[in-house]
Amino acid sequence: MYCGHCGTPTQPDWVFCRECGHRLEPESAAEITANTPAQSEPKPVREPIELSPRTKRTLLIGGSAIILLLIAFFILRATNGPSTPEELAEQLTAAVEAGDTDGLVKHLDDSDSPLREEQRRALFTEALQNEGTKSAYNEQIDNALDSAEASQEAGSAMVESLRSQVRDRINQSYWMTLVPVDSWRGTRWMVHIEPVDVKAALSYMNETLTTSMAIGSLQTDKDHDTIKDLWPAVYTYKGTISSAYADVPITDKVEAFSVNRPAEAAFDYTQMASLDLRLPEMESTVTLNEKPVTGDPSQYIQIQPAPEKSLITVHINAQGKDITGEVTLNPAEEENYDLNAVIQKPIADLALDSVYNASISLAEAMNTSNAKALKSVNPEADYYRRAEYEMKGYFATPLKYKLQKVVIDLDSVEVHKDSIQLDATQVYQTTDPNGKIGEKNLDWTYQITQQPQKDTWWVDSAYPDWTNAIASKHTIEKAADSSAAKTADTN
Repeated sequence: MYCGHCGTPTQPDWVFCRECGHRLEPESAAEITANTPAQSEPKPVREPIELSPRTKRTLLIGGSAIILLLIAFFILRATNGPSTPEELAEQLTAAVEAGDTDGLVKHLDDSDSPLREEQRRALFTEALQNEGTKSAYNEQIDNALDSAEASQEAGSAMVESLRSQVRDRINQSYWMTLVPVDSWRGTRWMVHIEPVDVKAALSYMNETLTTSMAIGSLQTDKDHDTIKDLWPAVYTYKGTISSAYADVPITDKVEAFSVNRPAEAAFDYTQMASLDLRLPEMESTVTLNEKPVTGDPSQYIQIQPAPEKSLITVHINAQGKDITGEVTLNPAEEENYDLNAVIQKPIADLALDSVYNASISLAEAMNTSNAKALKSVNPEADYYRRAEYEMKGYFATPLKYKLQKVVIDLDSVEVHKDSIQLDATQVYQTTDPNGKIGEKNLDWTYQITQQPQKDTWWVDSAYPDWTNAIASKHTIEKAADSSAAKTADTN
């Protein structure tokens, strides 16, 4: 293109010639056409593909699903759980303070942990109301957090370091550890809690006793004395100490925080009521609440724990007679008891007639100076001679005797293989030749035996004693004006 005035070449965007300043005229349509290269043949236009409604629906659903999956992925990563040990410790502390077992369970690292079991969770929920349990958990959370923060310096080896730390802490009696768990959702901090066991244990070894224990609905049995896999906590347990004669209930608390060995629920039977029994001096059959008590004659037997109400029955054969005695004891009031005392009363009841008959016949023998008047007395014994010596004495005024009563000291009754021994006092009314009335007592120790070829007893021998049976605490007596015996208890 050139200026039409001066012929200077110009550019299409010039309005005036830069050489002469003449206004430039636009090219004619012909010139433009001449200078324009010939246009190529027009290209064919591609028709758009028309999708079927079904294909459109499939693509729409597929796209939506991808979008939802992406959204869910980011949500799951965002809601994976505590991403730092500090965040986990804060949530654990809040759950403890609220008594929220579920709030702790959801952070457990072991999906197969027995702590997830419903019964154990229920027991822990109850135990979590105890301030001792809360205090222990808060302390363990703080310790576990300190360890977790320190372990983060291990860098890429952190996870394995913490797993190793779990094992080490368990060996050192720590039962809580904070651990990181990696997954496609990211790193989540969780808590490892080691289960504990509780064992029923006697305070002192005693092979005659057995124990049972229950913590809530979990119980020990005769073959297992331990309740396993509990949450570490302070538990209230109900137990029983059983002897052959009593089942004594116990309710107490046990602090179960040891992971190296079972926590012991100590059953201290030494603080329970006991009975110290001395068996009779001769062969006997003894029962306590209808259960046999065995041992050698005169042996001391301790029964602990003892039944609150103890009915003791003693059966012996003494001088050819079967004798049974009973006594009911309250161990809280009477701990020591000589079982000879159980048979003293029934033996004294049987012996009283023999002593009484001998004593009343002695009065006749003394009044008539005829020893043959004696009854219920071994004729070969020196019973009459001893009585004559004591009752008449030397140079004494002749007296007439009338038996008033016979009193036996129950506590003096002893059963031996060859005889029965007891202390008795014979009370006589005396009358002198002038008609003066007086009283004469004989305080004797008697030996009672079985008459040969008979099932009755007699006085085998007697000798003076310094003990006056009338003054004894436990007595039985028979008076001349009464056919019945009377028992007295003097305090």
